[in-house]
Amino acid sequence: MTKLIFVYGTLKKGHYNHYILEHDNVKFLGDATLNGYAMWKIFSYPAIYPESNYNVKGEVYEVPEDIFDEINELETMYNYHPETVSVTTNSQTHDDVIVFVWNRKPNEFEIIKDGNF
Repeated sequence: MTKLIFVYGTLKKGHYNHYILEHDNVKFLGDATLNGYAMWKIFSYPAIYPESNYNVKGEVYEVPEDIFDEINELETMYNYHPETVSVTTNSQTHDDVIVFVWNRKPNEFEIIKDGNF
């Protein structure tokens, strides 16, 4: 079974955790936008939290269960939790996409206004 995930930080292409997604059984579905969430810089990595009038830029992947489990373990270890959302690529809207959201609103950190890490 596969799952769709939206990544917006260190799992994106060119960032240090992207190696987790570099497998033949992982499918890149495209660059995407998540509406209704804002992004903050938490030291050297980003965090998102629901916030109207903002959006987050990222990438959508179709991943097998074992890769999802590895990502889930990584993210939940650092105060993120999974939420199911809809995201839009250039060609379509994807429903039932999992994104990892910070456990609380990180007001004490700098907001990334353009939503792109």
